[in-house]
Amino acid sequence: MKVDWTVPESGGSAIQGYKVEIVNKAGKNVSLMGACGNKNISARTTCIVPMTLLVADPINLKVGDVVYVQVAAKNVNGFGKLSPKDVASKVRLSTLPSALTKAPTS
Repeated sequence: MKVDWTVPESGGSAIQGYKVEIVNKAGKNVSLMGACGNKNISARTTCIVPMTLLVADPINLKVGDVVYVQVAAKNVNGFGKLSPKDVASKVRLSTLPSALTKAPTS
């Protein structure tokens, strides 16, 4: 799943990075820092989240579940507030990755 966001107002200090969180099945936020970068996402405004991560612990989403994504920017003062969970930030998990098979050899 690809997550994109626009650069927010910086509050007068340069943005140093972002954190991306997904709301899990229990309604708790789960950080994607490991999936989107090491400690925080640097200057980029996109993150590719593997489907295998969405369906595993601690997120545990199922096909048909709504996926809520929230993003917060970081500057010298720390992380700002997470973006709101609104209609624009949700999508339905519509498919699971299929198993890969080894290609036949000749």
